[in-house]
Parts: sequence; structure tokens; C-alpha cells
Amino acid sequence: MNDKLEILGRISSALISSLDLEEIFKVIISGVRNGIGFDRAGLFLVDENSNIIQGVFGTDVSGNLVQIQDQIFPVVDGDNYFADIALGKIKEFYTENATKTLPLSQKKYLANGVRQNAIVALRLDGKVIGMIAIDNVISNKKFTPNDLQLLKIFADQAAMAIRNAQIFEELKKLDKLKMEFFSTASHEIRSPLSIIKEAAIILESENKEQPNRIVSIISSNVDRILGFVDELLDFSKIEAVGMMLNQIELNVAELIREIVSEIKSQSDRKNIEIEIDFGKDLPDIDADETRIRQLMLNLILNAIKYTNNNGKIRISGYAKDNNIVIDVTDNGIGIPKEFLEKIFAKFYQVDKKITKTTRGVGLGLAICRAIVNAHKGSIWAVSNGPDQGSSFYVSLPIKKKI
Repeated sequence: MNDKLEILGRISSALISSLDLEEIFKVIISGVRNGIGFDRAGLFLVDENSNIIQGVFGTDVSGNLVQIQDQIFPVVDGDNYFADIALGKIKEFYTENATKTLPLSQKKYLANGVRQNAIVALRLDGKVIGMIAIDNVISNKKFTPNDLQLLKIFADQAAMAIRNAQIFEELKKLDKLKMEFFSTASHEIRSPLSIIKEAAIILESENKEQPNRIVSIISSNVDRILGFVDELLDFSKIEAVGMMLNQIELNVAELIREIVSEIKSQSDRKNIEIEIDFGKDLPDIDADETRIRQLMLNLILNAIKYTNNNGKIRISGYAKDNNIVIDVTDNGIGIPKEFLEKIFAKFYQVDKKITKTTRGVGLGLAICRAIVNAHKGSIWAVSNGPDQGSSFYVSLPIKKKI
């Protein structure tokens, strides 16, 4: 008994650690056979949309994992014991003589020689989401009350693991649909916006002596929206095919100095001082220059955006443990600690009441994380809270010497 509990404990840990539905199915079936000791096991799920109960994974008489999707039972009272459990007619099913007791709808799936047969429910919040069916066709070993009790305890854990994985799968599907929608919408929006931008440029060029404030507003807002659209298109591409890198030997210190020089007008507009401190010997890295430029530009522009007038930004870099670490620190509005882990998630936006700025689509930092991950680095943020400033750290591998 203690050995079985120990094995089930290890299997339960495996269930908790995974969100892959098929992997969870395999772990459950393995747990029923190896943890409790039944010869054959089948996992079935209730499909409420089709009003059926369908097999998803099982073991054959040799203990090999097999697909059992052809085992389907209608949720009809009295037709099969799976349905009776799903409908709440019985809590579980057990028989000493399967060939005599089971209805034809179940008997056709029985292996020769099966006598004892049991079905226990996978219950979650009082609702039956599936079942585990077992028998001992090979050993003809008798089920004990302890065996069935262990199976029911294990079934409760299995039900929770299945539901968590199902929710995760649904979220992934919704996320994919969202990205497909944004990608399509972005392409459709970009064309008319580009035309409006061209019209604004023409109007501005025709009225150089008397600049039109309305035209200027139109032009700046079109630029802002085009930036959002480009961000969506970029992230859609990354999600679809991954990030392709064209890596070269890159001096990040020089690159950042170039970026700071290029955006000086934006920092000057808010009278923000940008201090750069890289020391003398910051090592080079193997990296995609375009993507690292995008990464650092995003982080520096964010620092400018969220730093008040007359503020200060410090960009420093140093070598540590075969990596270079870039630190972009500002004395701006800061980040509440509960948001520090969330801000790199796609579409996540800190409450506008906190940022007090117009929000984008919530992809800038998600793209930053994707760029860093593609370079096998890491990115994180540190802040002591509102009005305490914030620091964004990027760690990237140093170029290996040949």
C-alpha cells in the first residue's frame, strides 16, 4: 500500500507540472497501471456538445499505450454505465462478471477473459468530466477495496490536471485567433492610413509658410497608429514563423550611443538627461543588429515616455558570467510590484490611471522578450513601486572566442 502511495505521489507531481493534454492522458494511464497495478486502463471524456462519452487513451492487453477514440458511448440513460455515471444515476460501477453484467454497447470492447471491471468518475466541482475504466484481463488479480479507493483519489487529481490543460488549450486557440484577427486587421488598416499620411505630407508641403495645426495633428496621430499596426504585424510574424536572426559581431555600446543620438529630440522635448556609462571594455556579442536596435530603442523610448519632464535616464552596461548586462534606469513613474512579472506578456497593459499616458496595444515589451529569448538571453524589470523609477535589465551572451 505504501509503495503504491509513493508511486502515485510521483505521478501526481508529474500531472501538476504539465499543461500538455496528451501528455497528461499518458501520465494518467501510466499512473493507473504502474501506480495502482491494473492490467488495462482506459480514459474517457464527456463531450457535452455532442452528448457522448469518448475514449481518448488506453492500454492494450500487453500494456502498450493505444488510442481508443473509436470507443464512443451515448449519454443515454440505461444504455451504458458510463452514461449512468455522467447522468448521476450511479457514483461508480463495479462488477465481478463483466461478460454477464455489461450491456452490449460496452461488451463489444471487452478483451477475452475479462471478469472484474470498474469505472470511476473524473469529477471536478461536483461535475463529471470523464471516467477511468479498468480491468485485470492478464493477471485476473482481484480488485481490493483499497485499490478502488486509491483509483478514486487519483481520479480527482487527474480531473483537475485535465481541466487545467483544457483551459490552457482553449486559451492558446483564442490567442491564435486573436493574433490572426489582428494580423488581418492590421494589413487592412495600414493601406488607408498610408494614403492619409501621404495626403498630410502634401498638404504640409503646400503650406510651408502657414503650417496647418490640424494637418500636423492628423500626421502625428497617423504615425502613432502606424506604429501600433507595425507592432501587430511584427508580432504576428514572430508568432507564426518564429524570429529569424542574421547574427553578426555587434558592439552594443556603440549601437546604444547611436540610438540615443537619433532620438535626442524626443528626450530634449521633455528636458530629460540621458547618461551613458559602459566603461571601456564592454565585450561584443553575436546578435542580429536590427533586432537588438529594436529592443534597445523600445526600452529607451519607454523610459522617456514614462519619465516626467526634467527627469533622468541612465544606461549602463557591464560583463557578468559570460554575458553582457544592459541596464536602462529612469527616475520616472515606476511600476507597482504586482505588475513586474506581467508587463512582458503580450497584450498586457498597466492601468492607465497609473501610467497616465495613452496606451498602445501592449506588445512592445512582449516583442522585447521575444528578441531576447531568440538570442538566448534574459530580460527583467525592477522597481520599488509608483514614483520610484524603474530599471530594465537585458542579459545577452558574450561573443565566444574561437
